[in-house]
Amino acid sequence: MLDTGNDLKDPYTKKNIILVNNNIISNINKYIYVPYKALNTSGIIKCFKADRIIINNKIFNNCLIGISNNNFDLEDIDCLLPNKLREDL
Repeated sequence: MLDTGNDLKDPYTKKNIILVNNNIISNINKYIYVPYKALNTSGIIKCFKADRIIINNKIFNNCLIGISNNNFDLEDIDCLLPNKLREDL
């Protein structure tokens, strides 16, 4: 799901972050820890780099996958795309 409120970006590499529920991720050995600030909160999100991400037959190499420990309150949604991808989709 494209989330117009998701403007998460790694402040060091400037890569956008795609959020996924932690229940669909397994066997990741190398993480990148990215600080974030959101509405009334801040913290560190555990991310990893995918070789490539394919959405609607378009390939993206400039994103990180961020693992959300909280399930999204949306029915059957396990992934939130950053707003920045809207221009490229």
